[in-house]
Amino acid sequence: MKGVAFRKDYFLLVLILVNFFEPVFLQIPGRKILYLAIIVFFFISNLFSLKDDLFKPIIIFFSVCVLGSCFYSFFFNGQSLPSVIYASFDYWGLLFFFCIASSNMSAEQIKKILVILGVVWCVCYIIQWLISPHTFFINAKIDDEYGVTVKDDIFRMRLPCSALSFILLFWGMNEFILERKKKYFVYMCLSFLPIIIMGFRSQVVLVVISLFLIIPFVVHKFGKILNFSVAIGVVLAISVNIPVVSDKIDEMLVRVNDDQTFSNKEYIRYIEFDYFNNDVFIKKGEHFFGGGSPFKDKTPYARKVRKNAVQRYHLYWNDLGLVGLSYIIGIPAVLLLSFLILKAIYICKETDLQFVRFSFFCIFFCSILTSMELFRQGNFIVISIVLAYVYKYKKEQKLNENRNYYIS
Repeated sequence: MKGVAFRKDYFLLVLILVNFFEPVFLQIPGRKILYLAIIVFFFISNLFSLKDDLFKPIIIFFSVCVLGSCFYSFFFNGQSLPSVIYASFDYWGLLFFFCIASSNMSAEQIKKILVILGVVWCVCYIIQWLISPHTFFINAKIDDEYGVTVKDDIFRMRLPCSALSFILLFWGMNEFILERKKKYFVYMCLSFLPIIIMGFRSQVVLVVISLFLIIPFVVHKFGKILNFSVAIGVVLAISVNIPVVSDKIDEMLVRVNDDQTFSNKEYIRYIEFDYFNNDVFIKKGEHFFGGGSPFKDKTPYARKVRKNAVQRYHLYWNDLGLVGLSYIIGIPAVLLLSFLILKAIYICKETDLQFVRFSFFCIFFCSILTSMELFRQGNFIVISIVLAYVYKYKKEQKLNENRNYYIS
């Protein structure tokens, strides 16, 4: 990406929309109203001018379904329409696609923004880990609505826009295979550390498997595939002996030994599924349309989903991944979201797009039942930028093919 102009204006706009990853001193009440207005403005401004049949229709239908869950919540769960729309802020992030895809940025410029955002995110995460228990980012507090993240000697902070670590990791791997430059290996190490520190077993396993799987999609000669596979295997074997990595592996193994797996009938996710499926989301049509995002504790519905479940029973709907998300925004919205991600995975066949394919692969499949990685705060905005990058890449590729055709 050397020589590619860096668009500071769009870079800053993204940081504003994700509230600079939520530092403690930027917790301004009502800030999401402004951010939502910005996203809606770009959506309306570019709705008809953007000629795209790759992702545009799916994003629009997805947003309509989310809006439908807001109306359901208004009519049947007693939440005011403005409040539930506000509470659904994270799900409107996909509409940011219209801003980036309609911009005059090239695909390389968009990718450069993603890479620099990824570096900044990883540095922020590592700094917060190093200074803990001191808190710079709000998500490093002991408790939040998504559960305990930092407690005693356990550090599993969930920082907004966590998808950036996956993007940076697989972009680094993609470029390392293509160009064999050491700097890309540094990017990989920088992004792999937060994934390990977060300590999600399914994520770590999927990432390790994907680091091997991506190789034959980038290079096709058996010798090169073997060489890179051995190299990655050696690096992973060495990394196991690094204290922070070995400690996190031990921590994950402890949870396995405590029967925190699907083989245990008392596994917390079975309990959560039973509770939310049979005690919370029980109104007619609620499973299909979604009960809507709970807004604070202003209504009996919101108190039941947030306060009662979390404070009384320590149960979290987002622990159920996309199944849990369907309770909030509905089954059609979740199916459209799944189709959007799987379509992006399918069409990214070019060698230099494999980082998109495997980033989305890991984020999606670890979010089916056990994690909210796909829809974690800020990740829809990151995903919208990646989709805009793929759209621009395909558009430029087609223009180049047409140009070469006419020249020949």
